[in-house]
Amino acid sequence: MASRDNRQVLANMGNGVSCDISRDAFGSGSTTTDHSSSVCDIRHLLGLPSARVAGVGNLASNGAQERRNCLAYLTSLVQNVASDAPHILSERLIEEFGSLAGVLAADEYALNRIAAPFPHVIAFLLLLKNATLHALAFEVRQGPIIATGHALRDYLFARLSQATAEQFRVLFLDVQHMLIRDELMGIGTVSQTSAYPREIIKRALELGATKLILVHNHPSGDSTASPSDIKLTRDIANACRHLELSLIDHIIIARSNWSSFRAAGLL
Repeated sequence: MASRDNRQVLANMGNGVSCDISRDAFGSGSTTTDHSSSVCDIRHLLGLPSARVAGVGNLASNGAQERRNCLAYLTSLVQNVASDAPHILSERLIEEFGSLAGVLAADEYALNRIAAPFPHVIAFLLLLKNATLHALAFEVRQGPIIATGHALRDYLFARLSQATAEQFRVLFLDVQHMLIRDELMGIGTVSQTSAYPREIIKRALELGATKLILVHNHPSGDSTASPSDIKLTRDIANACRHLELSLIDHIIIARSNWSSFRAAGLL
């Protein structure tokens, strides 16, 4: 239902622009970046790490004040498409999903549990989520990828930090570290996912990639690499060496922190 309402939502907001966002691969487009303090606040509420964070990121929340800020931002957004008690609806959404980042990460099915009587709100939130991913993906495509760089980390946090099931993604790069594709290679439960080295290597050869970055999330909130994470990474690294592929890093994204195999000396 929400997808059919996107055009009407934009029309109601006085914006006649429409766009097509890919679910599993980076698209192209344009955006501008505002580095003001207000945007930094919004970045934090969206679950994005601070630009000052180095090494293992940590986005510890500020309790009641954080919740008030999330509620204020969400109410301001919702009232654009729902004039009927936007504050009450926003409170219900925050209560269900925990934060503004959680609301924007929710899929249509989950949003329908809370906001079914407000299809235009659901359409708007899904559109905002996709637009955010699109803008962050555009930033990543602007130059050679640095595995722990801010642009890539922002994109990965926006896509994965609030996911309720593990996802295993692979970034396929060319010889100049430019992104060829970002693809979902496995999806699992809250505590595990399956990824197959053979399929990953096969896909790299199909795309003509020379370098890989592995990424997966830990919905548990702990970004520490598990023994199975380490074994899988070593298996993929060994397979890469035989075919002159380079495994640059394996990044684990949790709800409020992240870790790098390369930085931890595991790769």
